Amino acid sequence: MIAFEDLYLQRNEEIGNGETLARFEADSMSKVVGLQKWKQILTNCSFSITREEDLSHELLSEERKLTRTENAIVSEKNPEEREKTNLLLDLAERGILGYFRLVAERHG
Repeated sequence: MIAFEDLYLQRNEEIGNGETLARFEADSMSKVVGLQKWKQILTNCSFSITREEDLSHELLSEERKLTRTENAIVSEKNPEEREKTNLLLDLAERGILGYFRLVAERHG
């Protein structure tokens, strides 16, 4: 079995606003893909998805709490990490990024 959570691309950013997603991906040193891509990878590796949850609402809630906490406490966090958090919150609030949990079982 495998279980994991990650960000996913809920919808493509409109042309002209793609720089926010590009900056987030550069700051994160990763590429965000759609949920269907994750499911296809699992299927290609002989897994069947047994549980799928959209946790996007929890992502927003946790990121907002984190942002408030950072603003309330003088943080020594580096500015790049703060920018990444702000970009993530912006993209999630606009419905561009979501967060999922998948559980899958391998056959064979």
